[in-house]
Amino acid sequence: PMETIGGCLTLDPQPLLNRKALKSWTDILSSNPAKRLHQFILQFWKSPRSMGNWARYFHTNERQVKAWIKEINIRNEKGLLFTEETLNNSIELFRKILIRFHKENPYKKSLSKDRIKEESQFSENWVIFLLSYLEKELINLEGGYALHSHSVVLSDADELLASKLELSVKASAYRLSKANELSEESPKKVLEILHILKDDGKVFEVAQGMWIHASVLNKLTHDLSQYFSSRPILKVAHFKEMTSTSRKTAIPLLEYCDKLGLTQRNGDFRNAGEHLA
Repeated sequence: PMETIGGCLTLDPQPLLNRKALKSWTDILSSNPAKRLHQFILQFWKSPRSMGNWARYFHTNERQVKAWIKEINIRNEKGLLFTEETLNNSIELFRKILIRFHKENPYKKSLSKDRIKEESQFSENWVIFLLSYLEKELINLEGGYALHSHSVVLSDADELLASKLELSVKASAYRLSKANELSEESPKKVLEILHILKDDGKVFEVAQGMWIHASVLNKLTHDLSQYFSSRPILKVAHFKEMTSTSRKTAIPLLEYCDKLGLTQRNGDFRNAGEHLA
C-alpha cells in the first residue's frame, strides 16, 4: 500500500539512491497521488510507462490511474502515458539528434534506431512510438532513419573527387579496386563518395570494399550472354580468361554474378542465370 503501517505516506516506492538527489526529489513531491503521478511522468519523460505499470508502481488499480490521468490531462496512446509537454520535448530532441547527424555526416544516408536510442536515452518503446508518430517527417533507409528534408549535396571539391573516383573505378575494369587504391584522400572520405556513386547507379560494390563501374558490369553481362549463347557451362578458368583476372578477383566477381542472377552455380561450373538477357 502507498500508506505505511505507521500511517505515513509513501511518496516513491523506488527512491533514488543518491541522498542529495533524493532530498531534492522528495521535497517537491506532492502528497496528492494524481499530482504526484503527473510529477513522475514529467520526471521520467524519456521512458513513458503504461497504465498498468503505473498502477503497480502506485500500488493501486488501473481504474484509479485512469481517473487520475483524466483529472490531470495525461495522454494515453499506444499503451504509454505522457503529457503534451513531454511529447514535444521528445520530438524536439529527436529532431535535434537527426539534424546534428546530418550536419556531421552529410554523405551518410541514415542513423540507426539503436544510435537514436543511445543518443537520446529514450526507452525502446518510446523510440518506437516516436518513429511512428514522426513517420511523415522521416525516411527509412538501409535500416536507419533520416529527415525527409535532408538531401546529399556534394561540395565542389567532393564533386571533383567523385568524378576522379568514377574514372578510376572505370579504368580498373575487372580488377575490383579498393578505396585505398583509388585515391590518396582519406579512406573514410573515399568510401562516402563511392557510396554516393553507388546510389546514383554509377558504380557497384561487388564484395566488401571491392568496386566495379556500371559500364564494365554491362560489358560483362553482354560477354556472358554471348558466351552462353554457344556453350552451356562456364568454368572458372573460362571466366578468368574472359575478364583477364586472377582467381583472387575472378571468384568474388563470379559470386557477384550469381547474386545478380547472371550466372547460376552448379558445383564447380556455372550455367546461364535467369536474369541474363
